[in-house]
Amino acid sequence: MQTSPALDPSRPHINVAILGHAGHGKSRLLAALTARSFVHPSRPWAKYTNRIVFVDTMPYTARGELVRHARMSVVEFESPFRHYDALDAPGARRLCDAALAACSAADVAVVVVSAVDGALAQTREHAVFARALGVPTVIVFLSNCDRVSDPAQLDLAENDAREVLTDAGFSGDLAPIVRGASIGDGDDAQWAATIDDLIAAIDREVSDPARDVDASVRATVLWRYDRTMPKDGIALVHVKSGTIRRGDRLALVGRRGTERVTVVDCRVFDRQVESVGAGDIATLRLSAVGEPIVWRRAMHRGAALVARADTQRSRIAEVSLRLLSQSEGGRHTDVVSGFRGALCFGATKVAARFVLPPRVERLKPGESASGVMAELLWAPALATPARFVLRDGSDGLQRKFGGGSKWSGTSAVGTLERWRVAEPKS
Repeated sequence: MQTSPALDPSRPHINVAILGHAGHGKSRLLAALTARSFVHPSRPWAKYTNRIVFVDTMPYTARGELVRHARMSVVEFESPFRHYDALDAPGARRLCDAALAACSAADVAVVVVSAVDGALAQTREHAVFARALGVPTVIVFLSNCDRVSDPAQLDLAENDAREVLTDAGFSGDLAPIVRGASIGDGDDAQWAATIDDLIAAIDREVSDPARDVDASVRATVLWRYDRTMPKDGIALVHVKSGTIRRGDRLALVGRRGTERVTVVDCRVFDRQVESVGAGDIATLRLSAVGEPIVWRRAMHRGAALVARADTQRSRIAEVSLRLLSQSEGGRHTDVVSGFRGALCFGATKVAARFVLPPRVERLKPGESASGVMAELLWAPALATPARFVLRDGSDGLQRKFGGGSKWSGTSAVGTLERWRVAEPKS
């Protein structure tokens, strides 16, 4: 049985979220990172192949052709000092849930900005996600530099990226920016070396995160595998705290209640391991304890695996809220008590109704309020305080040609401060 490199104390494990606008080269960068990590002749430590834990795709129509768009993928790569898990978040706006899930698991975010187009709408929104969910470090990769011959255009795109990070709340002037192109197969040594520069920048800028491996177990389901055995469920999870071992009995808390499960198998990038700890992204095979479980109903993105079924949770919470201004891509109108939206705690998404404090009649874009009561549709298993992004219908009905319609719009960020028992007064 092999040992996960994420559990090797001499090789710290870091989770990287790849963010940015659609078409700016996130997936190409991910492929280049794994290629340079494995085939570079000066790296004898690159002993693992380019394993992909999963790539889930969805069909859609573009320019009259049916193509497949990756909804989320997770791959691994290495440096001489660390082992990395990279989460590729799609840039399409209708797939923001995957970007939120990636930010919730990330220790560092690599924001990909095309040197041809500069920072666009989803670049700004992904930067807001990273800041709201507490990603500590952001690095900018200026892609497609091989297609730009004017140095002034590169400077303009770099300044645009710094401005976006500053508006989101990061130190944009101090953020490291790597100019390059997603070429990692050795065809062009000049641009392939920029991928090495990006890996070196991540090693240099990111401090080793503190992992609470001795705390109570808490893990979030990032994805459920549908093609599984009838009696068992298989899920991709991010371990927030504690250590999960084979044979452990846990509580699976989801929208439809709580189920008791046993961990049958643990795998990290198809390598079987005895246990996974805080910070790891792993695939778990679960079996029901007692009555059979309908996995399609009980296990979903945002469900939690906890050590105890009586973990403190409620449908009533006290939150602090800040509405995004129009310049940040937020609402154009005020909100009053009774407004509704979806609280996105990373992978966990819960619909809620809000009641403003007694002396606050309305909240304008750009304003903040504390003591806001939120009535949730279901009670998630979250440790407080918990950061969230609020999405609602502030941008109206989003329609796609040949597809369905969906209300969407990021309108606020905030923190769930504490759970409450009493019902809110409207």
